[in-house]
Amino acid sequence: MEIHTVSFVDATHPLGPFGAPYMVAPTPETTITAPGQFRNSGIMSTDAGGITSYDLQFTGVTGDYHYICYVHGQMMTGIVHVRSAGTPYPYSQQQYNAQANQAKAAALSAGYQLRAKAQATSDSHHVYVGAANDKALVMRFIRPTVRVRAHESVTFDMGMNTGLPVPHTVTFGQEKIGPNGPDFAPYGTPTAYSGGDLSSGMMLPPPYNTFAHVPSTFTVTFTKPGTYHYICMFHDTMGMVGDVIVE
Repeated sequence: MEIHTVSFVDATHPLGPFGAPYMVAPTPETTITAPGQFRNSGIMSTDAGGITSYDLQFTGVTGDYHYICYVHGQMMTGIVHVRSAGTPYPYSQQQYNAQANQAKAAALSAGYQLRAKAQATSDSHHVYVGAANDKALVMRFIRPTVRVRAHESVTFDMGMNTGLPVPHTVTFGQEKIGPNGPDFAPYGTPTAYSGGDLSSGMMLPPPYNTFAHVPSTFTVTFTKPGTYHYICMFHDTMGMVGDVIVE
């Protein structure tokens, strides 16, 4: 499942390429007393054993407390407005609900449009590995089910991800698990695949893949008829799975 953080950042713990130790470690404090103080939930996930909630009490001065998700950056931000007790709210709960529903509808519409654009330029030999822009993320393979003939190839492509560089994998067979969790390194032989364990390893869209030394495309040649199920190791529980049917 997709990971997140709830992070109130300061100048010494800025937003940047994800992975710095301060981005993933929770801070011990349970209160925050002023805007600009650093507080962090650490990695949150609905996976087994993951942190699913973060409690923080606002016990100090009034003000606007800005927070972000270190994983998703400026695409996922929020503000907690702390006001003196008794200060009237600027809007009713019904008005806030209407604003939220309007924003949700706009995000879903952007996602459907992005998926349709990717669908129009994909085919049985060219599958997009997710899609992203500055408005939406599509956590699906596009097209998720394709048919090819034996000894033909399918290229899995991160090229529709032009916004946030969300990582994905194309993984057939069993996921490899290391001592610290899933193994996101590549394994298997994609040039002659007839079943078993095969993975692209972590993929990123250009130009981020160059910086991280990981691929943005992954081509698999299928040598034997059958149905080959595959997943994204990061997002399979969100429905990011597919099948290649080889005839």
